[in-house]
Amino acid sequence: MFTKIFTFFGSKNAAQPQSNATQENTMNSTQESRSSETVAEITPIAHLSELIYLLGRKSTDPVLLAFFSARQMKNPPKTVNANQDVKGLADPQNKLSYWFKFDITHDDFYPPVSPKQNDYTFECYLASIGLFARGKPKKPPYLHPAGFWDGYLHPDSSCAEFMAYFGMNDFAEFGVKKLSPQQELVIWFDAGRDCIREMELRIPQDCEWLSHYKFQPGNATKPFWQSPWLIVKWLFDQKLLILSDEVYQQGLPLNEEAIREFVRLYLRNHLWESQCHSHNRKLGSFFYHLTTNSSYTTHSGERISIYVNNLFMQAAGLAEKYQEMQQEEYSQQIEFEHSIRLNPAQQQRLLEILNEAWQGFQIQAIQQGKSWG
Repeated sequence: MFTKIFTFFGSKNAAQPQSNATQENTMNSTQESRSSETVAEITPIAHLSELIYLLGRKSTDPVLLAFFSARQMKNPPKTVNANQDVKGLADPQNKLSYWFKFDITHDDFYPPVSPKQNDYTFECYLASIGLFARGKPKKPPYLHPAGFWDGYLHPDSSCAEFMAYFGMNDFAEFGVKKLSPQQELVIWFDAGRDCIREMELRIPQDCEWLSHYKFQPGNATKPFWQSPWLIVKWLFDQKLLILSDEVYQQGLPLNEEAIREFVRLYLRNHLWESQCHSHNRKLGSFFYHLTTNSSYTTHSGERISIYVNNLFMQAAGLAEKYQEMQQEEYSQQIEFEHSIRLNPAQQQRLLEILNEAWQGFQIQAIQQGKSWG
């Protein structure tokens, strides 16, 4: 699944596809221990389209429950909690794996729904299906009837067929085929072994930079609660958001309520990579350093931190004081952070600091010949 990288804002990196093959050993082992007599009674899935039909359904969907019951499998989980993130079920008969997830960065499944409203247990959906994972030696690990792959790429396809299927002019180790707005097929090719390595159906997901939690009205009691709003304002001022000329002409005042309404109307209460001009991935890398307490190295070897908490305190004129507070008890640090609110002049200063950080970051990326910063 997708690796979480932005700890401050709780974001996820969806830049490069990753498979679920490494997670399969965490599944319920009882399904693997079913007797061969029981497995033999189960009718194999006739065609890949049957699985595509299931992808994206809620775990309690009757269609999904009937599918699992017909194959004598455990029922899907009703919910997934925040610590689990994802739950998997194995289908040994068909050599498939089913993955249920709640935190899906796709507008048809977002934001996550907590039935008990405790922000811990959430409704979940069939987010991905592991179709194929080639083991060693190079032996076909699938048990599907003839015609299962008709109309799609077969696991035994050649490199030329793999590239043709995805319309590649130059070889890439994976290809993504969009099947519908809610579904995509991802295939990885192992050039060294000259064979398809893995195949997966999944819900397409975006890279989350600012989650919906960062724009909730109750955040005014939390430290640095102004930062997400001011970051959106900065993105708007720099025309880094993908918006129409008409929206930009309307302007966006430096006012929390106005920005809150703007985020609701035009950003659907979140900030994802697809909503911004990526600038050859520089902006995504910039956001990583902005939202994590990390630093990047300049062309001359200097380490620079652009962590938004530090920039926030710099705008408040409290950068040195904040550094001193890092040596104090944690409770005192938190109390200090809670006490800081930026006035309008300081808010404007933070916008200027963000722009200076962005300009400097781009210069370093160019000097080092990096498209991603």
